[in-house]
Amino acid sequence: MHPFEKKLDSRYIIVGMIACLVLSMICTSAIAQNDTAMDWIKKANESLKNRNGSSDELAFQEALNAFNKAIESDPHLMSAWLGKLDMLRLLERYDEFNRTLDEVVAVNPNPEGWIIRGKMQFEEISPQAALASLNKALEMDPKSAEALRLKGLILAEQSHFWEELDELNQSIQCLDESIKIDPNNAEVWMYKGLLLISMGMGRDAEATVCLNRALELYNSKLDLDPDDPDNRYVWEQKSMIFNKLGLTAEGKRAEMYAEGEL
Repeated sequence: MHPFEKKLDSRYIIVGMIACLVLSMICTSAIAQNDTAMDWIKKANESLKNRNGSSDELAFQEALNAFNKAIESDPHLMSAWLGKLDMLRLLERYDEFNRTLDEVVAVNPNPEGWIIRGKMQFEEISPQAALASLNKALEMDPKSAEALRLKGLILAEQSHFWEELDELNQSIQCLDESIKIDPNNAEVWMYKGLLLISMGMGRDAEATVCLNRALELYNSKLDLDPDDPDNRYVWEQKSMIFNKLGLTAEGKRAEMYAEGEL
């Protein structure tokens, strides 16, 4: 693969990983929240899913209104803040977006608030700003697996994948620390393996161990609840892993499971 193509492929992997990490955090944060706030979250999602001929801008505004109601009902609901920030970005209301970045940590001066701020700063502002927010989260909770994972991925992107070896090693170190804290998280094993392969560090054997460990954990999840609707995501991840390992037949079969064809 040409170095530029390799870098581009790695960039897409990084951004995809970050999205998955934050999605996982949203799912966790939704547990034990009050019913009224979660009702508003559902209304926001319905506005985005069922537009009924409405324009994108109208649907985004309706969802934003619902996310604001959710925040009024429960200011500590992280999924509501993430939803609000996403809608402001899609509506190109950047002044309000920047104010909300400050507001989320003012209302939630905890690791979760700073993690959300860091995620959005990475996507819209700069890796350096994002790392500052994540370091703040880690000052509060050095054992935050989410902050360590996200920091590791951003460091990998900032290192330009092969040009800055020190930052790349820091990236892998963050992921290793996350694994020590949460050794049964399939995603972080997968992320490490994919990064090692994409960045061409001559650590393919270690990458294979990581990816196979991720497969074991994903299989355990499928065995635990074969009918879980979230299993589509699991099959998608398994398909990616199989393809990276060169197991194209298994990758295709996993993709068919993800698409509901098997």
